[in-house]
Amino acid sequence: MSKKKVLQMATLVVLMTLLGPSKSLLDYNHKAEDEQPKFDDHVPANLTVQQGDTAYLGCRIFNVGNQSVSWVRGRDSHIITVDQETFISDGRFVSLKKSKESLWTLKIKYVSARDAGKYECQVSTVPKISRWIDLVVVVPKVRIFGGPDIYVREGSSLQLECVISQTIVSPKFVVWEYNGELVPGSSFIKVQDSPSTSSSTLSVGRVTRYQAGNYSCHPDNLHPATITLHVLSKDGEHLPITGGFKRISAPSHESQLLFFILVSLLSSSQS
Repeated sequence: MSKKKVLQMATLVVLMTLLGPSKSLLDYNHKAEDEQPKFDDHVPANLTVQQGDTAYLGCRIFNVGNQSVSWVRGRDSHIITVDQETFISDGRFVSLKKSKESLWTLKIKYVSARDAGKYECQVSTVPKISRWIDLVVVVPKVRIFGGPDIYVREGSSLQLECVISQTIVSPKFVVWEYNGELVPGSSFIKVQDSPSTSSSTLSVGRVTRYQAGNYSCHPDNLHPATITLHVLSKDGEHLPITGGFKRISAPSHESQLLFFILVSLLSSSQS
């Protein structure tokens, strides 16, 4: 073998020796990066829910390994959950985990306006990594036209209209109450006027002095609206209620039972 060829082979061996470890180190670094926890940016970072509904804040994390996942409330840095342990006295907050989908979810039941804001999904790496989810809470408006005080003359015909606006999800039913008593036949009266507005009408009929008092409209899962009905004489004077209290009509046992069954079913569906 010529001297020149020996020199070429020796040079090749040296180059392979030098390049071999560098390539292995590069492969190792790439592998280490691939095994680091990372967030799925395709999961929405903004969520809008209606007051009273249930919010599900999702966080998908790949390659978590043995690291812990925490949910932290942004406005006060309160740690809500670590993995599936809860560190808040508010029972509405629950941590859900789907290992096969690499998905961690913070569930908030009966959301209120105060729950709105940013929430941090945090992985306990060193240094920590986190992703923020913004929760927007829409608060519907419930009002009875003509309130808070309505004045009518005795013998006049009266209809009360309750309008529920700025909703994402329309109420499943509307209940009317008179002085705290369920008005029979009113539990399921609901008309959808548009995707964000619904209304319910209560027909009082010809008004007597005994029908004065407080009327409330209760859409399911929303705060009620209340008005006070004042009955006047034909001369415009306030009529005192005499002869004892007289209700519009006593709700039947069947209507009460049906109402409470419906409320129980809706409550269980929120769980």
